[in-house]
Amino acid sequence: MHLCIGTTLKPNRKNKQKYVPHDLHFPFVAEQLRWSQLIILDWHGIDSYSPEYAFLKELGVREAPDLQILLKRIVQEHDNYQRLNKQRKETYKLPIALKFFAKNFQKHYSTFWKTSNIQQPFLPSRFHTKTNDTDIILSAPDKVYKSSNPLCGTLLPDVVQLFEKHLNISLLGITEHPTLTQAFDIVMERKTELLTIESACHTFSYLNGLDGLNQVFVKRLSNIAFIPLEGVSTLMKPSHVFIKQPVPSVDETIDDTSGLIDYVDFGTEANAFLLTVGVLHSPSIQMLAELLVERQETYFSNLTNDVDIDKKLRVYKECLKKLAIASTHTPELYRNPLKTRLTNERWCLGFQLNNDNKKSTPRIVKPTEIYLDDYHQCVLTHHPICSPNDPELTKLYEQFGAQWLSNCVKRDLKHTGKPEATDKSKDLRELIRSRLHFLFVNNRLEPLASLHEEHFQSLCTNLSVYEVNNIKCQLTFQNSTKTLGKQFGSSCALEQTENEVALYFRKGETASQLDYTDIASELTRFVFKSPPETVIYTISDRLSSSLDSLRRRGVPVDDSLDTQIVAPTQTYTPLWKKALLAPFGLIWMVVHKKTNLQSSNSNIVHPQPMPSPINQRRASDPAPVIHFPKDFNEFDVNNMNQMRHITDLSQTYVNPTFIQNEHTEEELSCSYVDLPAANMTRLENVDISIPLYLEQNITKTPKMIDQAKQLAWVLTGLADNVFQLNTHSLHLFCDKVGPRIAFNINGALFFNLRYFNQIFAQQLQPYLQKPNKENPIISTIVNFYFMVICHELAHNMYPNHDLSFTQCLQQLAVGFMIQKETFLRDFSFQNYQTKYDEQSF
Repeated sequence: MHLCIGTTLKPNRKNKQKYVPHDLHFPFVAEQLRWSQLIILDWHGIDSYSPEYAFLKELGVREAPDLQILLKRIVQEHDNYQRLNKQRKETYKLPIALKFFAKNFQKHYSTFWKTSNIQQPFLPSRFHTKTNDTDIILSAPDKVYKSSNPLCGTLLPDVVQLFEKHLNISLLGITEHPTLTQAFDIVMERKTELLTIESACHTFSYLNGLDGLNQVFVKRLSNIAFIPLEGVSTLMKPSHVFIKQPVPSVDETIDDTSGLIDYVDFGTEANAFLLTVGVLHSPSIQMLAELLVERQETYFSNLTNDVDIDKKLRVYKECLKKLAIASTHTPELYRNPLKTRLTNERWCLGFQLNNDNKKSTPRIVKPTEIYLDDYHQCVLTHHPICSPNDPELTKLYEQFGAQWLSNCVKRDLKHTGKPEATDKSKDLRELIRSRLHFLFVNNRLEPLASLHEEHFQSLCTNLSVYEVNNIKCQLTFQNSTKTLGKQFGSSCALEQTENEVALYFRKGETASQLDYTDIASELTRFVFKSPPETVIYTISDRLSSSLDSLRRRGVPVDDSLDTQIVAPTQTYTPLWKKALLAPFGLIWMVVHKKTNLQSSNSNIVHPQPMPSPINQRRASDPAPVIHFPKDFNEFDVNNMNQMRHITDLSQTYVNPTFIQNEHTEEELSCSYVDLPAANMTRLENVDISIPLYLEQNITKTPKMIDQAKQLAWVLTGLADNVFQLNTHSLHLFCDKVGPRIAFNINGALFFNLRYFNQIFAQQLQPYLQKPNKENPIISTIVNFYFMVICHELAHNMYPNHDLSFTQCLQQLAVGFMIQKETFLRDFSFQNYQTKYDEQSF
């Protein structure tokens, strides 16, 4: 082995010794580097073109230091300068070793560089937010770039100039800016400082301008939490936050959704990046379902007051309704694993009555723990957790396992006391027997429901009726049995023995006081297998009405019982042929008398989906019980307080179309009205103050628009000056046929322009020609639509035309009567066109 004498630029006894040639450097290397401690060949002044130089070079003496040694020298020089510069405040000078590296890269280091992964920070750089020379740091080649950026180091201009003088800087792997993937990796390494609420806008804006976006990158980010959220210590995944639309949307009309549906806004550029990597403007229905399951517990935790609770309940219910409405066309809800989660986890909002039966407590439970209220007496006695009174939510809950309350309650009726056959019992028995031949059939002698023939025959041959002291009514729910008081129980009970079908009714009831609904309920339960609730009211009507009244309605009262009752063949029977022609509600009789109007379209109905168990009560359900306070003053005060809040429940109808299937709807518990199919679209670009929906194939005309302005003038005047009602809840519609004067759908009020045209428009023309002349048509129109609005507002609280609805309607009419009279005194159609013309500019 050849050995050579080595030394340093500043020799001493210790370092002057023999070395292996490849550990030595030619003296000029140390001189260029000004590196006094570098081990060099002890041959100063050796000619680089001499044979000796070539021989020594062949032996291994170096013309440049090893790369790792040189990089360490760069770091050493940088650190020494930084330490001295803290006091001197001099301009930063590039390390001499760095200049040597740049000058000799192509000759000595390029080959090794290509095969090495250099992680050593040695390139002087600084962050774009730092301007002081003392902030200069060293960065690794894969962590530094030529252009300024908020994520990592940027090469000093002098460094870029140095390398470009000797080589293409890209040979070091340094680019103008990082790729999107590289930049995101850097962001995650420094997430504590780059992903805060304050810094994220700059970070995401920068990422938005980088190249490299592809599906692989988007898919990768979908599983990474990197988005900061106000008030939350952890970062969020793209699927867990949303960016609001730049234009007003339905979501913005809802209260703050933070904690359930979280929205972020980092500015236009930053938001653009988030939208490209999977953040949506609003959750999809599938996402919404998952959010409800995952966040309901934390969303309702730490509530401080009733206002917070009410707001959050309102938001949560709105989200549930969106889920319910979209569930029919979102098959993902019914596929695993989401279906399993929706079936077995808590997300259903329900309410549980407190012991005083006055207030209820909201609960979030599994679908199997919530009940659909079609048996309200059980709600009052056993306090189960029940679904809100909303058809869409009822249907949604049922699809994931919620049960109808009537299917879970056992109702037992037993007579108490000694049965007595009295004149009243004989009269009732004779009434039932005399009407058996038409009691359980429709006008075509077809059974009203699936007939239990053996029971029917037994009723015909073995019926007995008795008076008893009382009827004991017990409800059993979840193994808990409770006895109802007299005022809540049934007034009669039907019991079958081997030789007798006995109907017992409570003593003290006169013929006029007999509850025919209770009697019909017992007969229906006995005769039919699974009857719809409407059968009860049909039978009740046929027991209580006179024969002449029944004849006028086409009931086959004169047919013989000998005519066998058989099930119809499988032929389609239109719904309108099955409908009973019963009188309309009392309130509309009052309206017609007051307005002296005669029209085939003179009833108000409310569109609902096709009849289903969700919007029909069950045959096994007793008639609803209305609870009156002991003091009528208390009754008036309670209803007046309710009336003051009732207008707040009205809202705008945002859907541009209105579509409804043909169906038959029950009115006043024993009446029906046929509703034709509806397919209406909102008319755009018209100067009418409230939206107008037109049935398909109806053509817009100037006359129609003018009449719409007239009706809108009346409705908005009443809304603003009488009811203090938000005019956004008012809508007009025009259909071809049908009985609707107005309807209420989820608080949105619709008024029929065709009705106004056919009833009022012609009578109004003389007044419009001379608007200053007194004309009774003005008070007629105002009074009529005052009552119509009262009617529709009452449906904000009570969807059915029952006694509660009637009482609410009365209170509304009386409560707003003075304001209406004041409004009517000054009302005129004189400016109905001018107002809208001015608003259109």
